[in-house]
Amino acid sequence: MASAPSVQLVLSGGFRDTQAALGRTASGAVERFWNAGFTIKDVRSAWDTIRPYIATVLRRQFAASQEAGRIYYNASRVSAGLAALPASYEPASLTLTDDWLGKTIDPGGIGSFLQYVGNGAQMIDAFDMARGNLSSVSQNLVLSGGRIYVENASKADPRSDGMRRILESSDPCDFCQSLADQGVMPSAGGFHNNCECESEPSFGA
Repeated sequence: MASAPSVQLVLSGGFRDTQAALGRTASGAVERFWNAGFTIKDVRSAWDTIRPYIATVLRRQFAASQEAGRIYYNASRVSAGLAALPASYEPASLTLTDDWLGKTIDPGGIGSFLQYVGNGAQMIDAFDMARGNLSSVSQNLVLSGGRIYVENASKADPRSDGMRRILESSDPCDFCQSLADQGVMPSAGGFHNNCECESEPSFGA
């Protein structure tokens, strides 16, 4: 008879699933805005029109991801036999500033479209490729809310000795597998676009 999964394993799987759902919701909304509002006849005006809607969705999903990270970290702490994270170690709340958004969605959206066209791609191909690129960077940006919370909480928490990589599947990319193979690390190690891996806090002995 197979043994029951540990509480921490269940918590980590649940957090990964929650994060994945938040990211997919965001990327799906971004793609719909792009399809409905981005026109190759006047790309700059079109981008200016849809950008505020994209920013609103990403801010909402980022905040939800950050809250999911807070709940997950505290539940992980409790499962390790500790109390919830004391307020004195609570990471500062983050918001997606205009500057942060601009450095992500502008290059990912209109920037990538213009780059593809400049490199010789047909307009319709550039439209599709830029949509995919914007979708990917948007998903990664949303997931960073929870990921940053977990990492910052672990670094501030004197009872945490680091984090270990929780892979999204049994067939991960080489980059994520190499991080998972290292076991407990002081930092998350970074996440690439289209990655649904997460970090699990470790509390040693």
